[in-house]
Amino acid sequence: MKKRTFKRIVYGGKIRFRICPRCQGTGTFLSGETCYYCHGTGTVAD
Repeated sequence: MKKRTFKRIVYGGKIRFRICPRCQGTGTFLSGETCYYCHGTGTVAD
């Protein structure tokens, strides 16, 4: 069995997502580049 090295860190048993403040949830900036803050997802884990 392979050891899983990437584990999702869970705070308080649940992960909350909120709209990315940098791109307002669109995932891209107005210039057309992918948002580096949320990596294009539009949400950031709290």
